[in-house]
Amino acid sequence: MNEAFYALEEEKQRAVFNAAMEVFSRWEYKRASADLIAAKAGVSKGLLFYYFHNKRALYLETFAYAQRLVSEFIRDACPVQSDDFFDRLAGASREKMRLMDQSPFLLDFCVRAYYSSGEEISDALRQKIGGELGGLYSTWFAGVDTSRFRPGVDPAHILNMIAWMTDGYIHVRRMEGKPLDMEEMMAEVERWMQMFREWSYKEEKQ
Repeated sequence: MNEAFYALEEEKQRAVFNAAMEVFSRWEYKRASADLIAAKAGVSKGLLFYYFHNKRALYLETFAYAQRLVSEFIRDACPVQSDDFFDRLAGASREKMRLMDQSPFLLDFCVRAYYSSGEEISDALRQKIGGELGGLYSTWFAGVDTSRFRPGVDPAHILNMIAWMTDGYIHVRRMEGKPLDMEEMMAEVERWMQMFREWSYKEEKQ
């Protein structure tokens, strides 16, 4: 992409990315209209492609922006002041879902991107997806009391399993054509965390 884009005011950059997230979240990559993105962002299509060269570059840069938005929000939010792994995990989950709720197209865009398959953009996305859980763990779980866990239990594996379960929950809702309800999903996550707490903690530490 053209680095001149990042010389623009942040508000104008945000307008372009928000427009791209809205359009890419509503249509598959092939059918997503660059004309519509430009119109919603308040720029000409020519200027849009001056900055991003083509739709593929725009999509990948929008995905990188979405990842930065989530990572920075979690990094800057205040972690729960507890040395309990599951208290920290609940806090991180609530912060992430609060961000998704505040940005109406962020969640749908990320979900469509993560489930992209058989599209022109899919292979490039797979190369970019990853590392988020590692960053989340190092940011939010430093100093947790790992002595609470039974021998052989790795809290990082629990984090992975809950992430996979959340991923499956979202996938089922999409397959059923049902909207995602942040409060309902958080209630499910909290039930899973309680289940893992009972399984993974020593009895006297529960």
